[in-house]
This record gives sequence, structure tokens and C-alpha cells, in this order.
Amino acid sequence: IGKTVLIVTNSKALNDRNDSRIRDWLEFNKNIVKKDKLEKYVRFDIRELPYSLWWKYFAASDIVLLPYKGNIGSGIFADCIATKKPMIGTNIKYFNEFAKDWGFIKIAKTEKDFGKVVKEVMKKKNYNKMILEFKRYLKQFGLTPLAKKYAKLYNSLK
Repeated sequence: IGKTVLIVTNSKALNDRNDSRIRDWLEFNKNIVKKDKLEKYVRFDIRELPYSLWWKYFAASDIVLLPYKGNIGSGIFADCIATKKPMIGTNIKYFNEFAKDWGFIKIAKTEKDFGKVVKEVMKKKNYNKMILEFKRYLKQFGLTPLAKKYAKLYNSLK
């Protein structure tokens, strides 16, 4: 059937403790899918996922959407960097700071902009540029460069 959008999430809000807002957002998206007759291409798996299944979904994804409301760090963001998964984040300070310097994350200015940004990111040229940005980032901040910085610091303390 070609590209499939799989929306995987826990129906409980983890960071903002506003479960009804999460459910409302999911219902809003389900209604769009139903209205536009996209059920064949968009699937929802809304439940508490076992860790092993979460990683299978993550590994199978082409891009990861980060629809955060608050200015917080993100473990999934770090997983995306480690595995070079392009991301689309909401218009929050944390994501904007990275997007300003690194092209591996694009920003959806509003919740309704995610679809438009997904379309742009999935263009082969744009997608490949995002992958190259991970390589540039990891060359500077990956494990080897970080280890060298720590070794230099420790050696200077002798």
C-alpha cells in the first residue's frame, strides 16, 4: 500500500499530566483520517507499549514526530540523534534551538502544520540532507569527540 503513517503513543500524558488534551488531540487526528478516508494509510496504536515493541516501531519509522507542549528535553529526541532518525518537532524553545543550528529537525509552527512539514521532509533530497546533518552533529558531539574532550580534561588535571 506504499507509505503508511503509524501513530504510536501512550494515551496518558507523561509530562504535562493533561490526559484529556492528549485524548482530544488523538480524536481530532482520527476524525481527519476518517473524514478524508485515509484509514488504509494511517493507523493508530494507542496503548501502553512494551519496550520491545516500541523499539520495533521506532526502527521501522522514517521520521519521528515530537508534538511536545512544554519546553523540556526529550529522551526520544536523543534516541533519534543516536539512530539518525529525522524529526519534526513542535514550535518550542528546546527544538527551535537545535533547528537553528542543525538540519536534522524541522519545526511545525502549529499543530496543523505537521502534515505539510512531513510532506517536505519525505522528499528524497530533503530527507537526505537531514541525514547528513546528523553526521555533522555526531562528528562534533558524538561519543568519540566527547570521549576525546573528557580525556583532554582529565589529562589536564594530572
